[in-house]
Amino acid sequence: MLNSRTVSLVSMSSICLCILFFTLPAYSLDSGRFKHGMVNWLSNIDQSSYRGCTGNLYGLEDEEGKVILPAIYSDIEYCGHGIFLATEVQKWNKCYFGDKRFFFNREGNELDYKIPEGAFLYNIFSFGRRADGNPNLTLDNLAEDTILLFGYKGEPERRSFDMPVQGLCDIHGKILFAPVRHKILFLNREKAFLTSRGKNQILSLRTWMTKPTTLEYNFDKFPRPRIRNSSPYSRDMSFPLDRKLKTIRTDDGTFDSLSWIARRDYPITRSEMFMRFLRKYKFIGMLKDRVAVLLGESEERHSPGDEPLRFKYYFPSYSCTGDTRGIFVYFKKGHVSGWEYFDCVPHDKPAMKKSQLYTDNIYYEGKEALSSQLLPTLSTIHEKIYFPSRSASRQCSRISPHLQ
Repeated sequence: MLNSRTVSLVSMSSICLCILFFTLPAYSLDSGRFKHGMVNWLSNIDQSSYRGCTGNLYGLEDEEGKVILPAIYSDIEYCGHGIFLATEVQKWNKCYFGDKRFFFNREGNELDYKIPEGAFLYNIFSFGRRADGNPNLTLDNLAEDTILLFGYKGEPERRSFDMPVQGLCDIHGKILFAPVRHKILFLNREKAFLTSRGKNQILSLRTWMTKPTTLEYNFDKFPRPRIRNSSPYSRDMSFPLDRKLKTIRTDDGTFDSLSWIARRDYPITRSEMFMRFLRKYKFIGMLKDRVAVLLGESEERHSPGDEPLRFKYYFPSYSCTGDTRGIFVYFKKGHVSGWEYFDCVPHDKPAMKKSQLYTDNIYYEGKEALSSQLLPTLSTIHEKIYFPSRSASRQCSRISPHLQ
């Protein structure tokens, strides 16, 4: 069972791609930790799994339901040794994590720490020599020799496989190892492993000197993960038996413009969010300026100064071909005249496939935004058509032909 807070990035076109995706070092997710100047992904202490923001609120309770931490955080992670790491809610957009993170012990007492100015806390790197040598030790406070892993949120965003920099500091914010463009992984109380696209090094945690190594990163074997009781898809430290996560769900089932414009596909897929949009608004006839406010500007490039006759929006994909599916929105005299789904596969003929053009204010349920219609294995799809302005008794259904 996948942890509901661990990002579920399932490619509709290939389950194999999904499995491969989760078993790789996930450099692409490293490069996407930050987006739009906000925190996009959080990682565990091994940097072996990443989770996106659900938009829900989380708290901590004991086994009898007594509140230890109120449900006001966008994420709560158990790091081990009785230490919890909570993340504030992003005030600008609930689809992203907040900038501040807080350490708490089992009793809910906040534990002080500092990181370098302008930095973002990734996680604990080392609990200190005593705790690192005794996995059963429970801590009430962060030890003086605790080491923290940090990075910088303001780095230029990129779509390449280059990772943002990572560095190490003590709990007072003193930099112990200056940030480098490597993933820094814990080996033992004496050493760390630095890996970056085959350029691997060993870092001494005593002298802070590095030396090249022929050792290779292996997701499940090297460095030996500290979180082992998990599936290949998710690596989250199990909560203590007498502590449990309290969840308050905030999704009300309606269209969320911030989620759509941010191109979020988790926890609500963008195709489902578009269905919510159609339920809430009369799309056909809507002013172009209104569309730009609710759905954002077109994601199709056009020359500066040109007035686009259509807007293009993509549904995120996690395949090697990138984003290929989405919708076209057409305008006539400044109002929406119709919309259609498209699927652009460069090596197929024809390269661009389109659904029928929808020119009525109807919305569809069933096969999640009819995007399943874009799969070549399906020849027909049964959908329900609803007329929002009429009574529920006016529902009807039909068989839509596959894309021609």
